[in-house]
Amino acid sequence: MKIILRIIITILVIVLLFSFGIIPIFSQMIIAKHSIPEIKDKMTDLAEKRLEVLEDLVELSQLPHFEKSPWKVNFQPFIEAYVGFLPAEGVPDKGLKQILDIIDRERLSTSSEGQLLNFLTYPEWADIDISWLDKIHDFDHWNLFASDGAKKALGALKDQNYMQQIEELEELQVSKFFEFRSLLSVRLAQHIQKNDVEKAYRLLRKAIQLAVHSTSVFAMMFAADLMLIEGQLQRTYPLKGFEALDREQIQKFRRSRFYSLSMIHSVFFKELPNSFAEVLNKQMGICSVLASGYQPIISNKYFFAHPKMLETDFTSHLKRENEFFVQWLKTCGLDAFIPLMEQNKASESLHLKVEHDLGKETQQTEKLNISRIPYIRIPMHFKEIRKSIEIYAKSSR
Repeated sequence: MKIILRIIITILVIVLLFSFGIIPIFSQMIIAKHSIPEIKDKMTDLAEKRLEVLEDLVELSQLPHFEKSPWKVNFQPFIEAYVGFLPAEGVPDKGLKQILDIIDRERLSTSSEGQLLNFLTYPEWADIDISWLDKIHDFDHWNLFASDGAKKALGALKDQNYMQQIEELEELQVSKFFEFRSLLSVRLAQHIQKNDVEKAYRLLRKAIQLAVHSTSVFAMMFAADLMLIEGQLQRTYPLKGFEALDREQIQKFRRSRFYSLSMIHSVFFKELPNSFAEVLNKQMGICSVLASGYQPIISNKYFFAHPKMLETDFTSHLKRENEFFVQWLKTCGLDAFIPLMEQNKASESLHLKVEHDLGKETQQTEKLNISRIPYIRIPMHFKEIRKSIEIYAKSSR
């Protein structure tokens, strides 16, 4: 009987503590003492890297690979008709299937210098007509999400399978970049086999420029890959006026992408310096990181919107972050992503996916429901923010 009474008293005490806000206040004290200052310190560390990144961007912007683009003529509607970077019906085969069959049959690759030379001299490429690819010079940027097919695909992301569909679109992009690289490599081979080495370099340089001025992080990775191919090409077919980047310059380019994405998310805590956004926009393209960078906004909204009594109010932080992204999404022609930031189902789907993945790693799926409990959800979310910051910091080294 005494045990039962003690249990009842304990339950009443806990209820009273919640009723009077003692436990919530204590929880908020823990957040204030540990989570928020620690995150701000991390952001400060990243901010110190900002000047270094800006220096890299300014240096790279002087090179022809990164020359400023007017962003007037989009490559995506053209290449989508031949490769289909996003779901499309009836994409005509303009030599792609034949090329992929040969690559698979002969196990051809461009990964190493020796493999590239073997690829470029392969005789059967001469029989495939992909002269249409030379029209690449008519375009000045590559917005993968501004074509009719892309808008249709993004407009369908409205149900509980939101994250699964996003992942499918991203996986499709990766596979299509491989297909486009195959087409590009064959056209390079055709020019070289005709002794039109300058045409080959012009084609490759234009592909790099379009990938740099794109709206996809995958295009950034693709650009770095093409820069390495250009270096290999110079060692085999040297040509003045098309000097390749060295590995240190390519590494600076890669690092700037990681820090750019990490830095723009620091806008949640403070204003992003105008100089950073200006350089990204005018010289390298902030647009390349926004298409994947909007998801943390959905994540923040899920945890911080509609604070409960005595919870820390992050409304102003959310507003600043949202306004910043909406402004740049419009500037970059990524308007199709703006509705996704406002969808509650998108927020829920994103975090169901996060909880599921974390559950697989920790084998504690049932404990992850506490992320929905007031006063506990915020410190949990800050824990995930810390992890993401550390990932970006490590990835950029």
